[in-house]
Amino acid sequence: MPGRPVHAPPQPPRASPIVAAIARPAPPAGPTPPPITASSEKFFTGKEVNALPFARPGDALEIVPGLVVTQHSGEGKANQYFLRGFNLDHGTDLALYLDGMPLNMRTHGHAQGYADSNFLIPELLSYVLARKGPYDAQDGDFSSAGSIYMQYKDTIDKGFFQLTGGSFGYARALAAAPYRDFAGGSAYGAVEAQYYNGPWERGDNMRRLNSVLRWSRGTQDDGASVTFMGYANKWYGTDQIPRRAVS
Repeated sequence: MPGRPVHAPPQPPRASPIVAAIARPAPPAGPTPPPITASSEKFFTGKEVNALPFARPGDALEIVPGLVVTQHSGEGKANQYFLRGFNLDHGTDLALYLDGMPLNMRTHGHAQGYADSNFLIPELLSYVLARKGPYDAQDGDFSSAGSIYMQYKDTIDKGFFQLTGGSFGYARALAAAPYRDFAGGSAYGAVEAQYYNGPWERGDNMRRLNSVLRWSRGTQDDGASVTFMGYANKWYGTDQIPRRAVS
């Protein structure tokens, strides 16, 4: 005969452990933006800037809505800037800053406010802050159409090396390496080399060499940083010249 099923005696209910969850604000994923007080102010992280493709350094600034960065005289000359449909020449009415350093030249043979951003390495950017319109007295001269503040990173997580190639002889190499616990802070170095011939019968033959060495301690609000930059660029300018010079 089959045996009777055996039933286990009932167990008293167990008390469920109570887990106290304390809500903590998540750490910021990137740089903290300053107070944005107008719709004409925009803040972009370096990650957002590098999510867009670019061939020349100035192209990275086109993340700013309404800004067009182009070139008409070879890859070594300061870019031609257009903002909100206005021709700003080579920076006369657009104030550019990198790490708080003004890029617009007070005096220049081409035009006052000439701003060359060809030495910029977009991969090192921590953030870009843009203001459009002549509302901010702190921006001062050259900001009639707007201003752009670029900030390099204080540290990089790990070193990297990348190669890029493209049409018309475009080639770019970039290497960066961190140095942690260096002289009481942290440091990193980056070297960039680029060549570009361009789509011209007489090629640009542009040869650019760029380097950055940065040491930082503390934070942006309470700290210090020292940046060394080296930049060299040679190219054949494609520009307007007298016909007699061609003859």
